[in-house]
Amino acid sequence: MELIITCIKGFLIWHRQDDHGMEPKHVVFSVSQDNEEWIEVLEVTEMSNDFTKELDYKTTNPAPGRYLKIEIKSTWGTNPWTYFGEITPY
Repeated sequence: MELIITCIKGFLIWHRQDDHGMEPKHVVFSVSQDNEEWIEVLEVTEMSNDFTKELDYKTTNPAPGRYLKIEIKSTWGTNPWTYFGEITPY
């Protein structure tokens, strides 16, 4: 049986509904086939912090992968934590 891995074409993102101010701002999404070599598929330097809307970001470099890495480079607040409500790759 052959394993077919498709490319992620984008991400639907929902921020938390009950807490605000520390949403991610600069985010990098990467994929990997082996969990060692990573390919950046999307970089968002000013992600919306609007918690009332579903955010839809298309990948800029679609690539197949088995693993997903999300790096938060900065947030909209000053505390050393952040959060997502939900992330759905498609």
